[in-house]
Amino acid sequence: MQNINPHAEHNFCERFEKSDLYIQLVEEYGDVVSEWGDFWVKWDTVPRELFQGTYKRVSYIAFYYLEYLLNARPSVIADIGCGHNWFKRYIPNVVGYDNFHKNADVQENFDANFISNHYEEFEAAFSINALHFIAVDKIGDMLLDFAKILKPGGRGFLTFNSKRMVEQTPINVLYKITGMHKGVEYPIDKVHEFLYKQILSTDLNIKVLEFNAVKDEWMDGNCRIVFEK
Repeated sequence: MQNINPHAEHNFCERFEKSDLYIQLVEEYGDVVSEWGDFWVKWDTVPRELFQGTYKRVSYIAFYYLEYLLNARPSVIADIGCGHNWFKRYIPNVVGYDNFHKNADVQENFDANFISNHYEEFEAAFSINALHFIAVDKIGDMLLDFAKILKPGGRGFLTFNSKRMVEQTPINVLYKITGMHKGVEYPIDKVHEFLYKQILSTDLNIKVLEFNAVKDEWMDGNCRIVFEK
Protein backbone atom coordinates (compact mmCIF):
# COMPACT_ATOMS: atom_id res chain seq x y z
CA MET A 1 0.00 0.00 0.00
CA GLN A 2 1.60 3.23 -1.19
CA ASN A 3 0.45 6.59 0.15
CA ILE A 4 -0.25 9.10 -2.61
CA ASN A 5 1.30 12.56 -2.14
CA PRO A 6 1.82 12.23 1.62
CA HIS A 7 2.66 15.47 3.38
CA ALA A 8 6.21 14.40 4.21
CA GLU A 9 7.11 14.15 0.51
CA HIS A 10 6.30 17.82 0.08
CA ASN A 11 8.12 19.12 3.17
CA PHE A 12 4.84 20.54 4.40
CA CYS A 13 5.75 20.79 8.07
CA GLU A 14 8.97 22.65 7.30
CA ARG A 15 7.11 25.07 5.04
CA PHE A 16 4.18 25.56 7.38
CA GLU A 17 6.34 26.32 10.39
CA LYS A 18 7.74 29.32 8.52
CA SER A 19 4.28 30.70 7.76
CA ASP A 20 2.39 33.57 9.36
CA LEU A 21 -0.43 31.18 10.21
CA TYR A 22 1.91 28.97 12.22
CA ILE A 23 3.16 32.00 14.16
CA GLN A 24 -0.44 32.99 14.83
CA LEU A 25 -1.29 29.50 16.10
CA VAL A 26 1.72 29.52 18.43
CA GLU A 27 0.65 32.88 19.83
CA GLU A 28 -2.90 31.67 20.38
CA TYR A 29 -2.27 28.15 21.66
CA GLY A 30 1.37 27.70 22.61
CA ASP A 31 1.43 23.93 22.12
CA VAL A 32 1.33 23.55 18.33
CA VAL A 33 2.01 20.10 16.86
CA SER A 34 1.90 18.76 13.33
CA GLU A 35 -0.10 15.64 14.22
CA TRP A 36 -2.46 15.07 17.11
CA GLY A 37 -1.53 11.39 17.06
CA ASP A 38 -2.64 9.16 19.92
CA PHE A 39 -2.50 11.98 22.49
CA TRP A 40 -5.67 11.52 24.51
CA VAL A 41 -7.62 13.86 26.73
CA LYS A 42 -11.05 13.41 28.26
CA TRP A 43 -13.61 15.38 26.29
CA ASP A 44 -17.37 15.61 26.01
CA THR A 45 -17.71 17.92 23.03
CA VAL A 46 -16.57 18.14 19.41
CA PRO A 47 -12.77 17.71 19.40
CA ARG A 48 -11.72 21.10 18.08
CA GLU A 49 -13.82 22.89 20.67
CA LEU A 50 -11.03 21.90 23.05
CA PHE A 51 -8.86 24.50 21.33
CA GLN A 52 -11.27 27.23 22.34
CA GLY A 53 -11.27 26.41 26.03
CA THR A 54 -8.61 25.99 28.65
CA TYR A 55 -6.82 23.17 26.83
CA LYS A 56 -4.25 24.91 24.66
CA ARG A 57 -3.01 22.41 22.11
CA VAL A 58 -3.58 22.45 18.35
CA SER A 59 -2.56 20.28 15.40
CA TYR A 60 -2.04 21.82 11.98
CA ILE A 61 -1.74 18.86 9.58
CA ALA A 62 -5.21 19.46 8.10
CA PHE A 63 -3.89 22.63 6.43
CA TYR A 64 -1.72 20.47 4.16
CA TYR A 65 -4.77 18.85 2.59
CA LEU A 66 -6.70 22.10 2.59
CA GLU A 67 -3.95 23.60 0.42
CA TYR A 68 -5.22 21.45 -2.44
CA LEU A 69 -8.63 23.08 -2.11
CA LEU A 70 -7.29 26.60 -1.62
CA ASN A 71 -5.01 26.32 -4.66
CA ALA A 72 -8.12 25.99 -6.83
CA ARG A 73 -9.21 29.43 -5.57
CA PRO A 74 -12.82 28.59 -4.72
CA SER A 75 -15.13 31.42 -3.73
CA VAL A 76 -16.65 29.27 -0.95
CA ILE A 77 -15.34 26.19 0.84
CA ALA A 78 -18.01 24.13 2.57
CA ASP A 79 -17.03 22.52 5.88
CA ILE A 80 -19.43 19.62 6.35
CA GLY A 81 -19.92 18.64 9.99
CA CYS A 82 -17.97 21.73 11.01
CA GLY A 83 -18.55 21.37 14.75
CA HIS A 84 -17.20 24.51 16.39
CA ASN A 85 -16.45 25.97 12.92
CA TRP A 86 -12.81 26.34 13.90
CA PHE A 87 -11.35 26.52 10.39
CA LYS A 88 -13.42 29.59 9.53
CA ARG A 89 -11.19 31.58 11.89
CA TYR A 90 -8.25 31.03 9.55
CA ILE A 91 -9.95 30.57 6.17
CA PRO A 92 -12.64 33.28 5.94
CA ASN A 93 -14.44 31.84 2.91
CA VAL A 94 -15.26 28.63 4.79
CA VAL A 95 -18.99 28.12 5.36
CA GLY A 96 -19.70 25.62 8.11
CA TYR A 97 -22.61 23.18 7.93
CA ASP A 98 -23.65 21.29 11.05
CA ASN A 99 -27.06 20.49 12.47
CA PHE A 100 -25.65 19.79 15.93
CA HIS A 101 -23.60 22.86 16.74
CA LYS A 102 -24.66 26.47 17.26
CA ASN A 103 -21.43 27.84 15.76
CA ALA A 104 -22.24 26.48 12.31
CA ASP A 105 -23.12 29.03 9.65
CA VAL A 106 -25.88 26.76 8.38
CA GLN A 107 -27.82 24.27 10.48
CA GLU A 108 -27.87 21.28 8.13
CA ASN A 109 -26.84 17.65 8.36
CA PHE A 110 -25.18 15.69 5.55
CA ASP A 111 -27.79 13.25 4.29
CA ALA A 112 -29.83 12.49 1.16
CA ASN A 113 -31.73 15.77 1.46
CA PHE A 114 -28.51 17.73 1.81
CA ILE A 115 -27.09 16.09 -1.31
CA SER A 116 -30.27 16.85 -3.25
CA ASN A 117 -30.45 20.46 -2.05
CA HIS A 118 -26.76 21.15 -2.74
CA TYR A 119 -26.19 18.99 -5.81
CA GLU A 120 -23.07 20.20 -7.68
CA GLU A 121 -23.13 23.47 -5.74
CA PHE A 122 -19.64 23.76 -4.27
CA GLU A 123 -16.27 24.37 -5.88
CA ALA A 124 -14.65 22.89 -2.78
CA ALA A 125 -15.80 21.07 0.34
CA PHE A 126 -14.22 19.18 3.20
CA SER A 127 -15.22 17.10 6.18
CA ILE A 128 -12.88 16.10 8.99
CA ASN A 129 -13.89 13.09 11.06
CA ALA A 130 -17.58 13.89 10.68
CA LEU A 131 -18.74 11.31 8.13
CA HIS A 132 -16.95 8.21 9.38
CA PHE A 133 -19.86 6.64 11.26
CA ILE A 134 -20.23 4.05 8.52
CA ALA A 135 -19.06 0.48 7.95
CA VAL A 136 -15.65 0.11 6.33
CA ASP A 137 -17.17 -1.36 3.16
CA LYS A 138 -19.27 1.80 2.67
CA ILE A 139 -16.40 4.26 2.26
CA GLY A 140 -16.65 4.23 -1.54
CA ASP A 141 -20.35 5.07 -1.38
CA MET A 142 -19.65 7.91 1.06
CA LEU A 143 -16.98 9.40 -1.19
CA LEU A 144 -19.26 9.26 -4.22
CA ASP A 145 -22.10 10.85 -2.24
CA PHE A 146 -19.77 13.62 -1.11
CA ALA A 147 -18.66 14.18 -4.70
CA LYS A 148 -22.27 14.85 -5.68
CA ILE A 149 -22.22 18.21 -3.87
CA LEU A 150 -19.17 19.33 -5.88
CA LYS A 151 -19.22 21.04 -9.23
CA PRO A 152 -17.39 19.23 -12.05
CA GLY A 153 -13.71 19.91 -11.42
CA GLY A 154 -14.44 20.67 -7.76
CA ARG A 155 -12.18 19.37 -5.01
CA GLY A 156 -13.03 17.49 -1.83
CA PHE A 157 -11.05 16.63 1.28
CA LEU A 158 -12.24 14.07 3.82
CA THR A 159 -10.74 12.33 6.82
CA PHE A 160 -11.94 9.23 8.60
CA ASN A 161 -10.97 7.61 11.88
CA SER A 162 -11.00 3.94 10.90
CA LYS A 163 -11.71 2.90 14.50
CA ARG A 164 -15.11 4.62 14.33
CA MET A 165 -15.76 2.78 11.06
CA VAL A 166 -14.80 -0.59 12.53
CA GLU A 167 -17.28 0.05 15.34
CA GLN A 168 -20.02 0.40 12.70
CA THR A 169 -18.98 -2.68 10.71
CA PRO A 170 -20.86 -6.00 11.04
CA ILE A 171 -18.71 -8.76 12.50
CA ASN A 172 -19.05 -10.98 9.44
CA VAL A 173 -17.78 -8.17 7.19
CA LEU A 174 -14.89 -7.40 9.52
CA TYR A 175 -13.99 -11.09 9.65
CA LYS A 176 -13.77 -11.27 5.85
CA ILE A 177 -11.44 -8.29 5.83
CA THR A 178 -9.19 -9.12 8.78
CA GLY A 179 -9.72 -12.81 9.57
CA MET A 180 -10.39 -11.77 13.16
CA HIS A 181 -13.36 -12.82 15.25
CA LYS A 182 -15.35 -10.63 17.64
CA GLY A 183 -13.43 -9.74 20.76
CA VAL A 184 -10.04 -10.05 19.06
CA GLU A 185 -8.01 -6.88 18.50
CA TYR A 186 -8.21 -6.13 14.80
CA PRO A 187 -5.09 -5.44 12.69
CA ILE A 188 -5.23 -1.83 11.55
CA ASP A 189 -3.01 -2.52 8.55
CA LYS A 190 -5.53 -4.94 7.04
CA VAL A 191 -8.38 -2.50 7.60
CA HIS A 192 -6.40 0.27 5.94
CA GLU A 193 -5.42 -1.93 3.01
CA PHE A 194 -9.09 -2.69 2.46
CA LEU A 195 -10.04 1.00 2.66
CA TYR A 196 -7.20 1.86 0.26
CA LYS A 197 -8.54 -0.52 -2.38
CA GLN A 198 -12.12 0.68 -1.92
CA ILE A 199 -11.10 4.32 -2.34
CA LEU A 200 -9.06 3.67 -5.48
CA SER A 201 -11.92 1.66 -6.99
CA THR A 202 -14.02 4.83 -7.31
CA ASP A 203 -13.85 6.93 -10.48
CA LEU A 204 -12.59 9.95 -8.55
CA ASN A 205 -9.31 11.65 -9.37
CA ILE A 206 -7.38 11.00 -6.16
CA LYS A 207 -4.89 13.77 -5.43
CA VAL A 208 -3.85 12.64 -1.94
CA LEU A 209 -4.43 9.37 -0.11
CA GLU A 210 -2.61 9.07 3.19
CA PHE A 211 -2.94 6.65 6.09
CA ASN A 212 -1.11 6.58 9.39
CA ALA A 213 -0.75 3.88 12.03
CA VAL A 214 -2.51 5.68 14.89
CA LYS A 215 -5.38 3.35 15.71
CA ASP A 216 -7.76 5.93 17.18
CA GLU A 217 -6.94 9.28 15.57
CA TRP A 218 -9.98 11.16 16.81
CA MET A 219 -8.81 14.65 15.86
CA ASP A 220 -7.42 14.54 12.30
CA GLY A 221 -8.26 11.00 11.21
CA ASN A 222 -5.95 8.17 10.17
CA CYS A 223 -7.34 8.00 6.62
CA ARG A 224 -7.10 11.23 4.62
CA ILE A 225 -8.28 11.78 1.07
CA VAL A 226 -8.19 14.69 -1.37
CA PHE A 227 -9.88 14.22 -4.71
CA GLU A 228 -11.05 16.10 -7.76
CA LYS A 229 -14.40 15.41 -9.35
